[in-house]
Amino acid sequence: MKTVERQGESIIEKAKKEADKIKRESLFETKEELNKLKIDVDKEIKEKKNEVKESEDRLLQREKNLDKRDEIMQNREKGLEEREKNLLNKQDEIQEIKNKTEEIKREQLEELERISGFTKEQAKESIMKIVEESNPRQYARLHYKHKKITHVSRCRTIKNTCPFTMQHKVFYLLGKKFLSACQSYGRKEETSQQG
Repeated sequence: MKTVERQGESIIEKAKKEADKIKRESLFETKEELNKLKIDVDKEIKEKKNEVKESEDRLLQREKNLDKRDEIMQNREKGLEEREKNLLNKQDEIQEIKNKTEEIKREQLEELERISGFTKEQAKESIMKIVEESNPRQYARLHYKHKKITHVSRCRTIKNTCPFTMQHKVFYLLGKKFLSACQSYGRKEETSQQG
């Protein structure tokens, strides 16, 4: 019986040793699997973190690009507003100059009428009469030029050019013709008085 007991104890001891060995191997395998699993999980987490970081970087870059575009658009808007303001100021200046020019023109015409004692129409008629009487051919030429200048003046007035310059030319030409007509008329008077 003692031998059977010893054999039983020996079998139990062997079984315990075998169980411990299996337990240790099992623990070792489990630890290895856990280790591998941990490495895989860490690797996956790291990859996900990198993806998230890249996404964040892309979003930040997009945000910066949008900010730059917004800044560029704001600068363009400011530039356009400034240009518009400058254009309005220039228009005001041009209108002011135009008004001053019209005022000066009106004052000069009034002064001319006051000095000559004629209105604009009376002066024109008087000059034309003198020229017609002194030299009919010259009158026809002057009448033709006057019509031509008046036509050009109207065209330019329509195109918003300053009519003052055209009227100035008309008065200049009429004055020139008036002086030459007066001189030739004066000579005729002298020759008729001498003869």
